[in-house]
Amino acid sequence: MACSWIESKYEVLGSIVGVPADQAKLLTTFLMSVLLGIIQHKYVHGARKRHIYSITFGLLFGLFQFGLDGLVNFAFSSSVVYLMLMLIPREKVALPVFVFSLGFLSYVHIYRMVTDWMGWKMDASGLQMMLTCKLSSLAFCYQDGYTMKKNPEKVPPEQKTLIVDVLPSLLEYYSYLCFYAGFIIGPPFEFMEYLRYVREVGEYEKSPSTVKPALITLGKSLVFMVLLLLGDHYFPYQLCGSPEFYEYSFLYRVFYFNMAMVVCKIRYTTGWKFTEAGMTASGLGYAGKDKAGNDSWSRSVSIVYEKAEFAWTAKEMIDNWNIPVSIWIRRYIYSRIIYESPNPSAKRRSFAQHSSFVISGFWHGFYPSYYIMFFWFSIHSEISKMVYSSNWSFLPFKDALKWIAWGVQWQIGNCLGIIFVLLDFFLVYSFLKAIYFWPLLTLSIGWLFFKVTGLHRQARKTKIQ
Repeated sequence: MACSWIESKYEVLGSIVGVPADQAKLLTTFLMSVLLGIIQHKYVHGARKRHIYSITFGLLFGLFQFGLDGLVNFAFSSSVVYLMLMLIPREKVALPVFVFSLGFLSYVHIYRMVTDWMGWKMDASGLQMMLTCKLSSLAFCYQDGYTMKKNPEKVPPEQKTLIVDVLPSLLEYYSYLCFYAGFIIGPPFEFMEYLRYVREVGEYEKSPSTVKPALITLGKSLVFMVLLLLGDHYFPYQLCGSPEFYEYSFLYRVFYFNMAMVVCKIRYTTGWKFTEAGMTASGLGYAGKDKAGNDSWSRSVSIVYEKAEFAWTAKEMIDNWNIPVSIWIRRYIYSRIIYESPNPSAKRRSFAQHSSFVISGFWHGFYPSYYIMFFWFSIHSEISKMVYSSNWSFLPFKDALKWIAWGVQWQIGNCLGIIFVLLDFFLVYSFLKAIYFWPLLTLSIGWLFFKVTGLHRQARKTKIQ
């Protein structure tokens, strides 16, 4: 009875704000995490108290957002992984945990597709995605403690400060997994970073007040939310895959899909800025002093909006978009493939990059559009590097051409983003047909151009000489 009463109230609130009830509930957890974070940072001290605080409010958020049924998958997968960490030999535990976590996440995605085809309602699949990052990273860091003693050259350099020497206690383990500011939709973070935070050691020993930076970030979140509500009204992305899209001129279709994707990016940015505000408020987002001696809150940042939106290259866009997950992919997929070989070749690096995109597709789910997008984005990323590593000194008007190149790659990125959110293959095909496939044709021509001319390889040889 109480749950149905809450649901009805949030349906009313959602209709007032202009969002579904589940998103209105999510907004509540965002705002509560800021308040709880400020309280924890200022008043809750001592590792045990902080562990209990994190678990209590994380699980309450989960119950509020998803109900008891929504936490069943969390309970099952986290329990299985802890048993794996206990029972599998430490030197071999990372890959089984990674495979199980990704495999169980795949089951969750498939179940969602069956029960809510092409739906966007907030269910516990997002929680499971974040959990997959946390569980696999913990397993790799735990295995690294063994590898470091036997073959230290196989541990990527940035991992050496994240090694987990001792199996976490159940209290530490569930506190890490349930931390309220990142429990529902992230961001994921490293276990050793969290342990230092709970124990208030290292950079967290004398972390500054979180109130001002948290409120500033919260203010940005609210601005993005207003922009999203306005943008969704004028540029809903769903039009791109509909028959009505053909009624407009080609130039307007191009203009429209770019604007629609700008709005979609604001949607993601809004959620990430809210989680950043909660992470900052708790103090976990603190990363010490930057090079200029100022307080840095970069550990809570999931997006640098201006760099992601106006990136010069596809790589720069990736590096500033969903940053914690990009770091997870780099640390536990790309770098693991690279460091298996003492002198990785260009082919191995290329294989590591393409493998990262494939795993990223699995992590997101199984809608056809995800794999179309990641396939072409992998090519887009390769061509982008080729363009900016080549010597174009023989061309006139280089400054103007540079901006033209940026505009083309920006539009290609937006096109691939629309492909991603349309989900269904036939909607994707309809959209691409409406714009005459020009972004994909441009990528294909660019790929052939560099493979035939080898312009990027010539520039590398010149640099070496």
